[in-house]
Amino acid sequence: MRNFSNWLDGLLELTTETESPEHFWYWSGISTIAGALQRKVHLPWGFKSLFPNLYIILVAPPGHARKGNPLQVAKDFLDDLGVRLSADSTTRRGFIRDLEESITITGYIPGEPLESSMMRHSSLTVISEELSSLLGIDLKLMIEHLTDLFDISRDKWEYRLANEKDSVPFPFVNILAGTTPSWLSSNLPQSAFGDGFTSRVAFIVGYNKPKLVPRPGITEAQEKKKKLLLKDLREIHKLQGKFTWGEGAGELNDKWYIEKEDLLVQIADERVHAFISRIQVVMIKTAMCISAAKGNSLILERSYVEEAIGRVMDLVPTLSDAFGSSGRSQSSENVHALMTQIETLKTTSVEELQSKNWRNMDRMELQRALETLRAMRRIEYFTDQNGEGRIKWTRNT
Repeated sequence: MRNFSNWLDGLLELTTETESPEHFWYWSGISTIAGALQRKVHLPWGFKSLFPNLYIILVAPPGHARKGNPLQVAKDFLDDLGVRLSADSTTRRGFIRDLEESITITGYIPGEPLESSMMRHSSLTVISEELSSLLGIDLKLMIEHLTDLFDISRDKWEYRLANEKDSVPFPFVNILAGTTPSWLSSNLPQSAFGDGFTSRVAFIVGYNKPKLVPRPGITEAQEKKKKLLLKDLREIHKLQGKFTWGEGAGELNDKWYIEKEDLLVQIADERVHAFISRIQVVMIKTAMCISAAKGNSLILERSYVEEAIGRVMDLVPTLSDAFGSSGRSQSSENVHALMTQIETLKTTSVEELQSKNWRNMDRMELQRALETLRAMRRIEYFTDQNGEGRIKWTRNT
């Protein structure tokens, strides 16, 4: 018997009086459930299986939205649960060692009778307040490894260190991390876009604190609720077996899968297209976690799929903001810099922006960047009561 009819709702109730946006808490909760489930549940998917591992990255400029609290609470829950967590800051060799040492002998293996299943699984959750700490000095190779490990239906992952080749049996890597648009813009290689790393990541963008909490604390009632959530998470951790489609859920998935292709025409930013192409897998993994949050049935009910679709579709309009100025255009950095400044200022003038940016762009470059933002419907020009021309931010997500 669970204490909460929906573990995610319980988490949101626990964290209402914080400066972190609600959707940061929601997605950190999804990642926490995925980490608790490990590679012990699956959904048959053609000739392979889908597991609930997700790559979730909270993105916000420094100080604009609190990323740290959701990451820390997720880490506390999984640490208390006793699941294997990777080090906050690691090297490629350290990450592989953590994955090797996560081998468990009690995992459920798809296709085998539960009572005779004693094969191994290597389930690892990575929680890092800074994505830069996870990717570290081996950024390109780590991105290649993580890209490869997202699709973990096969029974082993092979890798090479120096001249030695080895493998990890039945791998499962689940990631929750934080970063800023400027870090993504400055550090992600072009190869990470397209059909690469970013197509597998749910980037959760935060713009502002929902409220100001001058003296954060936790009450006795909150402590009690957190303990009850941990008890329920232990029940979620016990789940194992095969997910099935509930009545109408498969049909809803099919209809949405076809309709989502229209987004490829509607969204001009080509960096977003690869994620849209893979969004169905992210949605289904999310629906698996929603199902586990609400009970032990291992059924993807229609309402769970509907909720998952709504949540992943909410991510699409903000992906361009997550990527910042990453791209091929030389003017993209100017556009992103102005976008950040005008969003913060709310209203401004061309003169004020020129005084802030004279080191990086001349008057013509500034005008081109502003015209780009106006075409994107991020800004509008207006005349104030003194007859002066002004610029205002028009997108507040």
